[in-house]
Amino acid sequence: MEGVESMKRISIFALTLAAAVSVAACGESPRETGTVVGDRPGASATTPGASAADMERTREFVQNATQHNMAEIELSKLAQERATNPQVRQFAQQMVEEHTKTLSELRQVAQRDNIQVTEALPEDHRELRDKLQGLKGAEFDREYMNAMVDGHEEMHSLLEDRADRLGDRTATGGNGDAVGTTGHQQTEAALNQWASKTLPSVAGHRGKARELRDQLGQQGTGKPGAAGQPRGTTQPRTGTGQ
Repeated sequence: MEGVESMKRISIFALTLAAAVSVAACGESPRETGTVVGDRPGASATTPGASAADMERTREFVQNATQHNMAEIELSKLAQERATNPQVRQFAQQMVEEHTKTLSELRQVAQRDNIQVTEALPEDHRELRDKLQGLKGAEFDREYMNAMVDGHEEMHSLLEDRADRLGDRTATGGNGDAVGTTGHQQTEAALNQWASKTLPSVAGHRGKARELRDQLGQQGTGKPGAAGQPRGTTQPRTGTGQ
């Protein structure tokens, strides 16, 4: 009987010990049960310190900038195939190269901070592309350059607001990378810096697009788009960024 009682005591002790070890193991590293989104330490689906409205405004800016760049690239690839004016074809090649680079830089910021956007042209951009696909010769050249003017004017306005924010922060001594700033503030700072860097090239594209549009308009025997004649007053249309 003593042997049986001894075996019972040993069994109870072993079960108690196993239960204690199990509880300790479960409480050892609760971090492993969480979800980590992105590659940066601390990145998550909801950025600490940022409201849902803040995050949505940031996402909308990235979405708009992405779609503007994609529209410039896609329409310019079409112009490389269909444009007849050598200057227009050269401009289109420049747009494909430079907007591809700009879009790549924007994607790096978005991916680093887990900003999810749709990389697809919206309906109005698709309609403009389809319209251009139905044109050829000088008419295609004029309509493409009109689209480039409209698109770059809208892109310039979009970036200018962001670049102004960066200037305001610099003037007041702000620093998006300073200790104590939230992940969202750092994201905003990175986007503002991207906008400030990109703005001069967009302004240059806009100026060249206007110049080519006016040249083609002068060659077009008074058709909409002639120099000094705003196109929107004769034939409203949707630009690449609306």
